[in-house]
This record gives sequence, structure tokens and C-alpha cells, in this order.
Amino acid sequence: MLSGAGIVKALKYVFNKLISLLKAAQAKREDVVRVKMYTTDMKNSLEISKAYSEFFKEIKPLCTLVGISALNRPSQLVEIELDAVIGSSLETLDKTPSIVG
Repeated sequence: MLSGAGIVKALKYVFNKLISLLKAAQAKREDVVRVKMYTTDMKNSLEISKAYSEFFKEIKPLCTLVGISALNRPSQLVEIELDAVIGSSLETLDKTPSIVG
């Protein structure tokens, strides 16, 4: 069972995989507006939060961490969902022409 640094490393891997999926949908990390994480062991919440904070250094999407009794696979400790709004990053918004009336 993973703990401590092992969980942080595993979560970084998962976050990178999720970002690859976002890129395939023409989105980027900065477009993420919400992250939902489910864990079977809230004792790991500090490490989970650390991985989240390291991955989303510049941006801080809304984040929810929920403790649950089980996930799909017994070996799975954390499940992560990302919600993104394509084009919502500040970088994109700064380039959007504004209408002044």
C-alpha cells in the first residue's frame, strides 16, 4: 500500500495523465476550474493536498477532497475528477478583445 512520498509520486503521475487527456480535448491545465478527489484513507489527506498544491502551483482550481469507504479497485486509494472550461484561463482571457460601450 502506498503512503507518504509514494502517494505524492502516484498522484503526480495521475495528474499528468489527466492533463494529457485535457490536451487531447484542446484544453490545458490553466483551464481546470474544479478538482474532485475521493480517497479511501483520509490519513493521506496531507500528502494528497501536497500533490495537488505542487501540481497546480500557479492556479488554484476549486478543490474538494472526500473520504469514502471504497473505490472501484481495492488497490485504488484515490480517484480524481477534473472539470475544465476551455478558454477560461487568464492567459486566454487577457487576449480576448473586450467590448467597451
